[in-house]
Amino acid sequence: MFLYPASLVTNIEPKRSLLSGGAAERKWMARKRKDQSTDGKFYRAAFEWMGIGFEFCMVIGVFVFAGYWLDKLEDSSPGWMILGFFVGFGVMMYIMIKRAQRTERELDSLEEEQDQEDDELQ
Repeated sequence: MFLYPASLVTNIEPKRSLLSGGAAERKWMARKRKDQSTDGKFYRAAFEWMGIGFEFCMVIGVFVFAGYWLDKLEDSSPGWMILGFFVGFGVMMYIMIKRAQRTERELDSLEEEQDQEDDELQ
């Protein structure tokens, strides 16, 4: 049997469960469930981002292949292929930034709609 030092045992605070919490915690949990819309608007942004890794690899792969083809055509070293990698990386970063800005605008408008609905209900 392992004995814990008294200082460690006395400083442990028990976790509060939802049942032991007050009305504010239950109201917060209900609000959180309400925010997760059932019509799919809430999850639309997440689904757009799920394939970003595959898309990133495909875009970079296309530019690297184009660079490889140019290297074979000009009988040069991997200069075009390296340039293709960086161009593909830059293009994909641009696409990701634009997509993030669009997603942020959509989520902001969704939050505004929910706030207006909440104000109408009160």
